[in-house]
Amino acid sequence: MKRFANIFCALALLFVFAGCSKGPEQASKATDKPLVITTFFPLYDFAKNVAGDRMRVENLLPAGAGPHEFTFTPKDRQRLENARLLIKNGFGLETFLEDVTLSPDKTLVVEAGKGIAPLELKKKEDHRDEHEHVGGHHHEGGDPHVWLDPVNAMKQVENIRDAMIAVDPANKTVYEANAVRYLDQLRALDEECRREIEGFARKEFVAYHSAFSYFSNRYGLKQVAVFEEVPGKEPSPRSMAGLINTIKKYNVRALFTEPQFSPRIIQTVASDLKLSVLELDPMETGDFEKGSYIGVMKKNLAAFKEAQNKP
Repeated sequence: MKRFANIFCALALLFVFAGCSKGPEQASKATDKPLVITTFFPLYDFAKNVAGDRMRVENLLPAGAGPHEFTFTPKDRQRLENARLLIKNGFGLETFLEDVTLSPDKTLVVEAGKGIAPLELKKKEDHRDEHEHVGGHHHEGGDPHVWLDPVNAMKQVENIRDAMIAVDPANKTVYEANAVRYLDQLRALDEECRREIEGFARKEFVAYHSAFSYFSNRYGLKQVAVFEEVPGKEPSPRSMAGLINTIKKYNVRALFTEPQFSPRIIQTVASDLKLSVLELDPMETGDFEKGSYIGVMKKNLAAFKEAQNKP
């Protein structure tokens, strides 16, 4: 009996060591996939859809952090140095990368917004009516919010596809096929936006900050005012009076908040004027596990529809 027990123990140990010997190999296969780093949520979702299971896609900014608040660390630099591909938006959005230099032989850096004509960020003094102002964050290279236009998003996906093929040409057909499927979904989103917005009762809206200019230009909406021209800086009493006059002038029936900013000031104005408060999400922050670009854009479209069709 003791002899059989010894044999059983020996076999068990053999299986344990065999499993251990396979562990590092299996882990190695997982890490053999090229590492792709994206800078924020929409690019992460685009890259995941194109890469499929052929690349490891990670986002530089953690969920809940936006490009304007992010502080680059030595650990982040190490992550980038280990990446084969870095995908950023461009248009001056990723100022935290200005002092980062990566070896072009090791890490390919691509601007997903390459080839998209930028909209200029208008200054208050450029407007004929100081009450009808369009503000935004300060960015070199124009308005960076190109991803909020589904047609521009398609161009970004194409740029990402081409970059992945350059990094991993052996899987070119996979990336091309994945991109075709995802581009079809974005094309359907564009068609839905055109169809829905065409039937809006009114086209003017008031936003929290100037993020939806590309979207507005694409589909014929008109952003007549914003609450914050500079992030974190509430409007002055004079600007607030102008905002209220603009809201009344265009018979705006709902005001928009954004998930990354406090809604307090908008809720106060909405309460005084008996208006609804809805949310638009520019996706500068995001939940990488639960959200999707198309899902958020459909929610934004639904919010626009509810606001513009209110009696």
